[in-house]
Amino acid sequence: MRGSVAVALVLSTLGCDTVFQLERDEEADIDAPIDEAIDAPLNDLDRDGMPDETDLCHAPIDDGVATDIDDDDVFDASDMCPYDRDNGLDPDEDMLGNNCDPYPDLPGNKDRRRCLMRFSDLPINSMLWQVRPPDAPWASEPGMLLATPAPAGMTLASTVVAQSIEGANVTTYDALFQVTQASDGSITIWMRADPAGPASGDLGCRFVTVGAATRFGVVRGAALGPSMILPALPIEQSYVRIRGRITTAGGLGSTASVRCQITTDVSDLTVSSSLALPAGRFAMTADRWRVELRALVVFDQP
Repeated sequence: MRGSVAVALVLSTLGCDTVFQLERDEEADIDAPIDEAIDAPLNDLDRDGMPDETDLCHAPIDDGVATDIDDDDVFDASDMCPYDRDNGLDPDEDMLGNNCDPYPDLPGNKDRRRCLMRFSDLPINSMLWQVRPPDAPWASEPGMLLATPAPAGMTLASTVVAQSIEGANVTTYDALFQVTQASDGSITIWMRADPAGPASGDLGCRFVTVGAATRFGVVRGAALGPSMILPALPIEQSYVRIRGRITTAGGLGSTASVRCQITTDVSDLTVSSSLALPAGRFAMTADRWRVELRALVVFDQP
């Protein structure tokens, strides 16, 4: 494709009206895609022609094109509920089945699947997902972001998105992890986290095992707030799906509804709370476990 573009530009310089016997308006139509590529914004992380500040999805075009997480014979890029083989009914008619719809029973709250990330482009991964000090970094591998047990003397590995992926009023993050448990540990998705490092106002959803107790709930800073007891995962390696939703009407710092939902092989539960939201960006932390983020879907309400 790059070779074709170069040839087209050279011929244009020599006078492609003469070479191809084309009228000027016809040539303009042919050159339009080339001109569009040349004029693409400089601050365009995923190279889709949209400036990052207005781009609703920082992900490469190849994400989900040839993958099918739920084996329903629909590629993830076209699957409105990519984790659910049975999407469920759609009573609010927003094209999201009940199994993945953040608001399945509220007709006035139509959601959309805004972004799917399958991490197929390593350069984009490395630019978009950055380390949050002082924790160890997550690695980028084809098709996943990977947190491995941290170096000696450390237990935490964290990554924070370089540019906000939050919607204006309602945002749901639906993360699918493959988890290898060797001992006590946890996974946290931070809906709002300070990129500079752990802060008392950080807000998210945490799945944690300590001794014989496994819990899931809303976490603020280092403290686990409203939570519920879960059955322990039955096998060492399991898939864990964590959904965190924030609804804010008054801007940053205002009180908001917060919902954390988890689905594993042995459980499916929801914990809700209402908290003041800090400024911050989406982030993830793994404590001692090996954690592979296989996909992240972002829903919002336009």
